[in-house]
Amino acid sequence: MDKLSGLGIDKLEEAKRKAVSHCLNLECKKEQLHILIKKLSTISGQRLDLLYKSQGIRGSSNGFGLRKSSISDELKFAEESRNVIDVEIKNAKYQLKVIENLIKK
Repeated sequence: MDKLSGLGIDKLEEAKRKAVSHCLNLECKKEQLHILIKKLSTISGQRLDLLYKSQGIRGSSNGFGLRKSSISDELKFAEESRNVIDVEIKNAKYQLKVIENLIKK
């Protein structure tokens, strides 16, 4: 953030616009991941229900070899990505706050 303190007001305003845009893009990505996670969870649940009904088996999904299925892998990756985006959003908001404070000075 030291790089920002030496900038003029025009450059700070430009940095602020970029930070706001970046924050908005991250929020959109987070919402897309939320939708993806919801859909993958639904598909995964429907898949398990179908297997249980078709084979009449009750128990863990490990017996079906589903723990390492592509759906569960995608779900895990999406959840990890959501956590990464949450951190990026916090950092972007902090940067925006710093820029706004510099503009006020």
